[in-house]
Amino acid sequence: MNMQKIKFRNWASQGFTLIEFIVYTTLLAIVVIFLFRVLIGGLDSQGRGKAKEAVITDAISAINAIDFEIRHAYDIYDSTSDFASNPGQLSLLTRQEFVTGEREAYLDIFLNSEGSLCIKREKTGVKCITSDRTIITSLDFDEVVLTDDTENGVKTTITVEYDTTIEDNKVPFTIESFSQLRN
Repeated sequence: MNMQKIKFRNWASQGFTLIEFIVYTTLLAIVVIFLFRVLIGGLDSQGRGKAKEAVITDAISAINAIDFEIRHAYDIYDSTSDFASNPGQLSLLTRQEFVTGEREAYLDIFLNSEGSLCIKREKTGVKCITSDRTIITSLDFDEVVLTDDTENGVKTTITVEYDTTIEDNKVPFTIESFSQLRN
């Protein structure tokens, strides 16, 4: 019996050919690009999710704070309220936190120059209630008379965006509310 030995290519001594090197490098580049795109897509999605969460949280906090102030006020102070423009301003008369010797106090709800919702009280000054991660791009107040001119309230519309230069991550969110004055 004549047994022939089969010779296998000795990879350790010969190395790669130029064509094999190009093919392997191309395959590796394709895999790396695919993984990079998946990673970037995941990070973008996570960034948009965090932005949306911040926007919704600030919008709800802002509208709840406005509603609380309206419900605890007894009248709208028309002289400084601005229902015609955007952003508007709402001025209220309240019997809470008034200055000693007075029977009522004035309260203003407005946007500052940075797009934060602020509440100004006579006794405690200005307090901004939205975070610096978001900006309010629209604030509208509409006075609503309900019945026989004896009951009134305010419809508030607010639009909040994430404070970023990336358009896809701004995720604007608009919310409306109606609150009746305590009278």
